[in-house]
Amino acid sequence: MVDAASEETLSEAVLKYKVRCMLPWLSALTLLPAGGCHVFQSLSIDCTAGMPCAEHVPEDSDADTDADADTDTDTSTLPPSEAYAIAYTGAGLGSLFVYNADGTASGVSWQDYAAMSGPVAYDTLTRVAVVLQANELVILDSDGGATFGTTGYNQAFDADAEDGIFWFDHGSDVSITALDGYYSDLFDGALSDSRGLAVQGGVAYVVDGQSKPDLYQCVDRGRCSSRYADFDDSAARGRNVFFGPEGEPYGCTGAGAVYSIRELSEGSSTMVAFFQDGLTDVSDCGWDATSEQFLLFSPSRGMIRMNMDSSGYVVTPIPAGLTGARADFFSE
Repeated sequence: MVDAASEETLSEAVLKYKVRCMLPWLSALTLLPAGGCHVFQSLSIDCTAGMPCAEHVPEDSDADTDADADTDTDTSTLPPSEAYAIAYTGAGLGSLFVYNADGTASGVSWQDYAAMSGPVAYDTLTRVAVVLQANELVILDSDGGATFGTTGYNQAFDADAEDGIFWFDHGSDVSITALDGYYSDLFDGALSDSRGLAVQGGVAYVVDGQSKPDLYQCVDRGRCSSRYADFDDSAARGRNVFFGPEGEPYGCTGAGAVYSIRELSEGSSTMVAFFQDGLTDVSDCGWDATSEQFLLFSPSRGMIRMNMDSSGYVVTPIPAGLTGARADFFSE
C-alpha cells in the first residue's frame, strides 16, 4: 500500500511536471545524442474536418447499400481505434515504432539506440517512450533523443503510461514516475512475483503471484487494494493482464488464449477466445472496444487482431531484419 506521504509527493509531481536535468532515481546517465535537458511539452490536437484524425470516425457506420441510416442489421464492425507501439531489436540496436490502429506506421519512431528487449511504454500526451531491460532503461524523448539509465531494481517485467505518468512493474513492486525525478513505489516491496500491469483512465490492474495469483486495482495513482484474491491455480492465464470488455481485467497466455479474470475467480476456466495458429510467445495483449477485437503481440509473428469468435489475422508483421521485443497499447 502506498502511504499518504508518498501519494502527496506524487500528486505534487503530476501537478508541477517540473523536469530536471538530473533524475535522482536514475544513475550512470548517457545522452544520445549529446545535449541538455529536454522539457516534455504537453500536446493537444483539435480534430477538425480534413485532418487525418477525422478519417477514423465515419459519419455513418452502417455498411448497407440502401438509403436508410441504421434501420436494419449491419454485419460489419466499426474501424479499430486501439493503436500501439512496438519495440524491436536487430544487430545490437533498438527501434521503436508507433502504429495507427489500422496497423500502418504513424510516422513516430526512434531508431539506432542500444538494444533493449524488455517492456515498453508510450505516452501519447508527451510523445515520450520508455523501453526497459533488467535494471536498465532508455527514455526516448519527443525530439528524438535517447537517455539511458538504471532503475534501482534488478528486473522489469511490464510497463504502461498515461497522461505523462509512467508505470513500471519490477516484480517486487510497481513504481510510477513523471520522469522528472519524482517517483513512488506503490507496494513498498510487498509484491511476491508480479509480472503484469495495465493502466487505463487513471486505474491500474496489477497481477501478483505465481501460484494462487492476486489481482490488485490501483486508483488515484496510488491507492491499491485487492480485487480478486487467489483467482486461479497459476498466473499463466492472467499474467498478461489488460483492460478487456466493459473495462474488466482480462489475461492472455503465450498461446494466444484470452480469459476473464473475474470468471477465473468464480471457478470458470473457459476461454473467451483463442487464436489457434500455433502461437507460443504472446507477450502483450489488449482490447479494442470500438472494433470489438483482442490484440495479441507475438515477438515472432507481429501484432494480431482477434475477433470474439477466435478468428483473426496479423495486422503488423515483424519487419525484415528485426526481432520483436514488446508492445504497448493506447486509444487513438
